[in-house]
Amino acid sequence: MAFEALVAELQVEFFADDLDPPPGAEHWSAADLRLYYETGGAHAPTAEHALLDEWGSERWTAAVQKALPAVGQGAWLPGEEAGRRRGCGQPNPEARVRLYLLYGVADVSLSLQKFVAAAPPWVEVRLVEFGGHGFRSKEPLSPAADSQPQLTVQQLQQQRADFIAQLADDIEPTVGGAPYALYGFSFGALVAYELALELQRRALSPPLLLAVAGRGAPHCVSMGWPTISNFAALPAKGVLDWMRGLGFNTSNIPQSMHQRAASLFRMGMILGAMPSGSSEKPTLQASLNGTTVEQKAQFPHTDTAACVGCKVLAFGSDADTIWPAVLVPRWQDVTKDGFRFTRFQDVEHHALMCHRTVMAQTFGELAVATARLLDAMQK
Repeated sequence: MAFEALVAELQVEFFADDLDPPPGAEHWSAADLRLYYETGGAHAPTAEHALLDEWGSERWTAAVQKALPAVGQGAWLPGEEAGRRRGCGQPNPEARVRLYLLYGVADVSLSLQKFVAAAPPWVEVRLVEFGGHGFRSKEPLSPAADSQPQLTVQQLQQQRADFIAQLADDIEPTVGGAPYALYGFSFGALVAYELALELQRRALSPPLLLAVAGRGAPHCVSMGWPTISNFAALPAKGVLDWMRGLGFNTSNIPQSMHQRAASLFRMGMILGAMPSGSSEKPTLQASLNGTTVEQKAQFPHTDTAACVGCKVLAFGSDADTIWPAVLVPRWQDVTKDGFRFTRFQDVEHHALMCHRTVMAQTFGELAVATARLLDAMQK
């Protein structure tokens, strides 16, 4: 029997014309649907396994659109209007949930455009551009982009705090009252985590989901202080050589762009160097540069990283030589609201960013989180 016909039959049988099935109920068994009406709505099994695959279905989209108000035309993120004029990003005021995306070291928001194309109608994808990058290239970079021969731990901590605070200032007006989620790749994963904490400190609701790819847990001690301070002091050529040792293709960067590229690399690497929650110098003596996967697997973790108030979805790959998959599962330490880890075998670091499985699972888990929100609203 068709879902709508079965619902109509049960509403008549149990005198429940005013009891509509909740979002996702179309994936329940007939027995569960009957029990739902028999108990006056008290029995409502989850349908997470179905939503993980059906996040783009017309029925689920209609259910979300019925249950939640449209996000509307929110405020622009810095650089976003310029990006959209050039075909980067697409406003979706009829969406019900916003997903903010953050990229990795020395990248730009345009690299995440595939998420926009893959998004279901109920999700508005917002591409976050860092100051001084991409469509905000005329703005100043963080001081972390400059060579700093005398960098101290306190200065680095302040630079990162200022960077996160500025991003929170950028994003906070665009959130409004709409549900939102965060996705970060590589350095952007750390930023997304810190951003979630900062927005919560500002009394915003926690994100529905934090999805991260290509990045070890935020409390991973990946660089010792000698390495951090030495890297911060390197001239442009030294930075590019160091990044080449990590596997980045810096040899084809035009000479005229060396200083700019080095500044972007230096900023991302320095701001991402200190483990989250740490107030002391990292003691690790190894370096990311030239370190084998086996050595990286031994990187220690601090025990002071704060928990985000949502589920964490993490992706790693055995073929990722920058952040090997063995370092990714420790993201479970920073959440008490559920954790899922997907491990690839042969996906290289940069390919994780917009991998089709990464996008599909992110939207799937976001659908599950949204269904839970709707369920909580009905109680």
